[in-house]
Amino acid sequence: MEPRTYLKDSFEFLPDERFGGMAVVRKAYLDEAGTACALKYPVRESSEGLASLSLNRELQALSDLEHENK
Repeated sequence: MEPRTYLKDSFEFLPDERFGGMAVVRKAYLDEAGTACALKYPVRESSEGLASLSLNRELQALSDLEHENK
């Protein structure tokens, strides 16, 4: 799956790509900071409302985590 155009301007995408039920996770480097990261974005075929709800729930769960690198 091809990343959105606006993401290509800031990230160098690596070939490692993982597919889930409603999203794709790509390993990338943030060019400006030179750091590795993972980007997750909805699969185009998924229901937009359901994908948004799912990602928002995941964001909430991740924001509640305590981690030394947070």
